[in-house]
Amino acid sequence: MKKLFATKQRLFTSIATGLLLTSIVSCTERFSFQYFGSRDGKNPPSSNDCNSTGGCTDSFNQQGTLVTDKAAVIFSVDISGSMIDDKDPIAAAAGKLAEALATEGFEKLCFGAMAGHADPSISGKLQASAAGEYCVCADQVPAAELPARILAIFSTFNYAGSGPVENPDLAAQNFLSNPDVIQFNANASGGRCGGGLNTGVFMISTSDEESQRAAKDNATVNFSRDGTTLYPDPSETIVRRDFMSKLNANTNQYDDIFSTATLMSAYNGYCGTLPCDYSFIGYKSNSGVPAPQEVNTFGQADVAASGGEYIDILLARNNPTAFVQTFVDQLKPKLAAKLNYSEIFDTKFDICDSKPFSVKADGVDVTQFSSKVGANRVRVTAPNNVASVIEIKYVQAGSFDCN
Repeated sequence: MKKLFATKQRLFTSIATGLLLTSIVSCTERFSFQYFGSRDGKNPPSSNDCNSTGGCTDSFNQQGTLVTDKAAVIFSVDISGSMIDDKDPIAAAAGKLAEALATEGFEKLCFGAMAGHADPSISGKLQASAAGEYCVCADQVPAAELPARILAIFSTFNYAGSGPVENPDLAAQNFLSNPDVIQFNANASGGRCGGGLNTGVFMISTSDEESQRAAKDNATVNFSRDGTTLYPDPSETIVRRDFMSKLNANTNQYDDIFSTATLMSAYNGYCGTLPCDYSFIGYKSNSGVPAPQEVNTFGQADVAASGGEYIDILLARNNPTAFVQTFVDQLKPKLAAKLNYSEIFDTKFDICDSKPFSVKADGVDVTQFSSKVGANRVRVTAPNNVASVIEIKYVQAGSFDCN
């Protein structure tokens, strides 16, 4: 792991030195770029044109070929007792998705799973099957055998309790950002289901209850969730107090340290220009839901921020067979597109924060589907980002037009 960090630091230093020769940038932007450093170099423009006052246009040509030949689909699973009715269709869907992608030709795609645990000694770490297999890869297992091998991992989960074991999104963040967890997953999977320098990650989280966030209240730990009173469950209060927030001595309130923003920054920092997204399986509305807190408003925010998919868990309970097919039909084309077309683009120069930028995909304005996620890094998710040419217009940081 020390070698990995040393390599990344040399990369940051080299890039930062090169860019400082060509543009003047603010401290804030430079720090931002370093934080969102690519794990495997950059996705540079095929052409760049800047005028004398700082207006730039960068073009990126896409061939529709694999962005990376190594990526992993990781399931982060709520293993609380209320999920007992959902575990079989979700495990079946994971296996069928693996088989469908392998059959489509993505032979170097790997699959793993982990418990949605808040406990930092467990959270984000891959689960092993009884045979000791942490990572199932399509180039090592025939497509028809993938469902059984993946089911063998899911079958080791003990669905019981509540609170600490129903936090799949927190586990996803630890998977992506905790150095000890990254090292564990790299060792357990040989870097193929996590921790690898060149491994893109598609995280699929599952839960029948809303994320335990919004941990902001007074020091009596009387937490509520977005103004909605939470039904009494001490184990969930402890999770929000101990793992998702920090007591602010100045205000005597608990400040959130886990949110959609922190989860997405973990993705940007881990993946760099590699393909990644976050999909969620949960209740989409109150229809048929036992209690209002089980509507996954936070999961929907995560999906919107990452360009993933949201799948209604209610279908898994009402029609498991239909759920499996719907799951595969929604996710297979999404993952296939992201493996073939870049979503992250690094402009030649840092982008001015005070001036708007615009993005076109094959001549169509897709700025509304685009967001700046680093000093010179833009995510484009319009739709599935299947375009032969991406064009980004921006004002160079530190230029006359920016100032």
